[in-house]
Amino acid sequence: MVLHRTLPQAGKRWTDSGKIHDERVLKNRPPGETWVVPLPPHLVTMWKDHVATFGTADDGRLFFTEQGRIITYTTCNRV
Repeated sequence: MVLHRTLPQAGKRWTDSGKIHDERVLKNRPPGETWVVPLPPHLVTMWKDHVATFGTADDGRLFFTEQGRIITYTTCNRV
């Protein structure tokens, strides 16, 4: 898995863009740098099945709402 950005949720009043999430570079890494995370084969299989079933969001995210939006932390907490 290759990570290339973060979208932390801070709230509209606290972001530079006025949106709930601000796009940021990876922590402790220069802009444009990626982080390669090795995954166990069984997790890769699960993710491939998930993508085959649900696809990805327009920006490539694996997990998204029915409207294609970012899943909020409150939803994750409930799950």
